[in-house]
Amino acid sequence: MAETLGIKAGIDVSALVRAPQVIIVSDFGGYRLSARNQLSGTVSQIHKGQVNSEVVLGLVDGDTIIATVTNDSWV
Repeated sequence: MAETLGIKAGIDVSALVRAPQVIIVSDFGGYRLSARNQLSGTVSQIHKGQVNSEVVLGLVDGDTIIATVTNDSWV
């Protein structure tokens, strides 16, 4: 697959992650996670839908990431 995409060591790439695959946690409750792909940010917008909402997070580096969460999980 890497050959087909032209991916090799040393080149810049972008990773695309679908919003439903992003998990938002406001309090780990004392738990530690082994996952290293954690991003810290602040909720900047919420677009509420009938069932799900899109939550826009402003990251510390100025970028944004969007997560899809069920309304039952936060409302």
